[in-house]
Amino acid sequence: MFSVNNLVKQNTGVWCLDKHSDFAYSDGEEAELNLQEIITNTSDLSSCSRELEENIHDWVSEYHLSHQRSNLLRAFDLDNVKNALELGCGCGALTRYLGEQGIILDAIEGKKG
Repeated sequence: MFSVNNLVKQNTGVWCLDKHSDFAYSDGEEAELNLQEIITNTSDLSSCSRELEENIHDWVSEYHLSHQRSNLLRAFDLDNVKNALELGCGCGALTRYLGEQGIILDAIEGKKG
């Protein structure tokens, strides 16, 4: 392991505070496997994808797949934004929208796997 600024690079390649190396937020294995299958098998991954929305069947899938998530950002004037950092990007509901606006984006998710 390599350490910089109290961060430790784990075997997974993820940098984290050593005391938080067991961080494991999850919507549950079944839900995450379901989301992975949906996203893998969807051709339209845009922020307004009706194809993604056709797969909504519970709160977790609605949270990650609804086109309404991007409405959180639509009210902001992003015309002069060139770069952004998104912390806790999950499946990318907001990431997709920001990318579609031409913003160069670093999206960071806290879960290792």
